[in-house]
Amino acid sequence: MIYNDGTYEESGLVWFVGYEDNNLYCMDRTGKINLVAIIPADTTNGDRYRANPICIKNGDIVVCFPDKSKKIYIYNINTMEMVDISLHVKAKRLTISNGWVFNDKLWCISYRTGQLFKCNLETKCVENVYQVCEASIVSGYGEGAFANDCLYFVSKYKSVVIEFDLKKERINEYDIKCDDGFGTILINGEYFYLTGYKKKIYEWNK
Repeated sequence: MIYNDGTYEESGLVWFVGYEDNNLYCMDRTGKINLVAIIPADTTNGDRYRANPICIKNGDIVVCFPDKSKKIYIYNINTMEMVDISLHVKAKRLTISNGWVFNDKLWCISYRTGQLFKCNLETKCVENVYQVCEASIVSGYGEGAFANDCLYFVSKYKSVVIEFDLKKERINEYDIKCDDGFGTILINGEYFYLTGYKKKIYEWNK
């Protein structure tokens, strides 16, 4: 068994990164697992453990996000080439647990620093960085959601939902009337479902 922190499923294939060896794998419908690529180890001491443990697929590329690493690695399935985007962040760990492609730009948030990165997939560089929330309040579990051209994040210590409008590149914060922080978020139509830390599930309509 190859241990991993999360998978990306599409067209009967399951993509994931082994969190011990930091290699990219793909599993087919029969359960056969193939080694796709070896992700470089760019940590200070060469440690591969949870360097880039989460990936997403977009078209013919697989994007591997950093936790202990400081680079986003992008693997092209057709050309079998690996390129990277460097993130110049001083934090020891980034914990980028999910990402989204919107209008050909890659967006991802560090759940350690509260910084949202806008990356150009053509030039392989960071175009902008937004401080969407304080590092101390963002949920450490990597919870984010996308709906209606906006990204949504939750706070572990405050009863708020943070909205980032991808078109206007503007931040809004919504106060939720409850005495809880949030760990997870799910969007279904016009309703948001939030789980707190007091054995409660909340339904919210923005």
